[in-house]
Amino acid sequence: MEEKIRVNLSKRTYNLLMKDAENFEFFKKDGSLNKNAFINRLIINYQNDYSLKQREMLDIIEDNLFELNDKYSLLEETGYNILNKLNLYVSDSDEYNDVHISFRPIRESLNIIDFIEHHELKGSSRSNYYRMMFDSYCSLPQDKRERIIFRNLIEKIEEAILDNRKIYLLTKNNYKRGFPGVTLSPFSLSLTKEELFNYLLAELNQYKACRSTRLCRIQSISILKENREFSEDVLEKLNKMEFNGPQYAYTDEENELIKIQLSEEGIKKFKQYYVHRPVPIEINNDIYVFNCTYTQALNYFARFGEDAIILSPDSLKKQFKDFYQRALEKML
Repeated sequence: MEEKIRVNLSKRTYNLLMKDAENFEFFKKDGSLNKNAFINRLIINYQNDYSLKQREMLDIIEDNLFELNDKYSLLEETGYNILNKLNLYVSDSDEYNDVHISFRPIRESLNIIDFIEHHELKGSSRSNYYRMMFDSYCSLPQDKRERIIFRNLIEKIEEAILDNRKIYLLTKNNYKRGFPGVTLSPFSLSLTKEELFNYLLAELNQYKACRSTRLCRIQSISILKENREFSEDVLEKLNKMEFNGPQYAYTDEENELIKIQLSEEGIKKFKQYYVHRPVPIEINNDIYVFNCTYTQALNYFARFGEDAIILSPDSLKKQFKDFYQRALEKML
């Protein structure tokens, strides 16, 4: 069994790593956080990108150094010394000894970790190297971090779309329960408006229905030989999902535009509340018209209370009424 590797981190970096492990659903069978699996996946999928970033910084440093007797080895060594000192300066300025994390290499990461220790340290300690790698990862937006962690899935999806092929998709939930996967025509990888999570949008051809699947909930993807197929109705809905929010899949019953009357306070709330906000296709004074799913409208406007009055459709009005009624009954 490989020995554990200990890395000192700032609280900010540690907390963000743990938050990503939770958000990207790295859990053990008992429901606890699988920190080791997450850290190893990060190293496997990010090491090459991180190495290229370090090389780019080193090239900038070397380009700005004076000639040192035309000895490249000396120039490179000096560049690495400067780079390591810059990285350590940033580290020390952020209270890096606050917390630590330990991880044990797994079979899939052994070759990469061996490569790092024999070719990438360049005068830096093993702990400092991983500390700087984790810092670099944490400096990226969440959606890009998710794409790093699930790089293999993304490559499969993009390959299938490029080659116009269907895929066989197995979710983690179905995998755990012993259920089979489904055959889909992948439409796109779409990012939520808040730029937090990536979703696979596809058509479930068997039922001519939209399918929205969060990237982190996919267990595996296999590319099939069959060409993708999209019905006209589903294709229209998939385009609307990209516009409004990929996490909300349309049903066959959702064919009517949503009209909502906002009070003056409601208009202020609409401008203020960004998360899950649908995009209006028309605004007539205080009447806002949406072409989003009913679920998205309910999730977003339910917190508006009397400041958002549902004018149509009637089925959505009933959903709001039932929602508030259930809440009232719980309070009585």
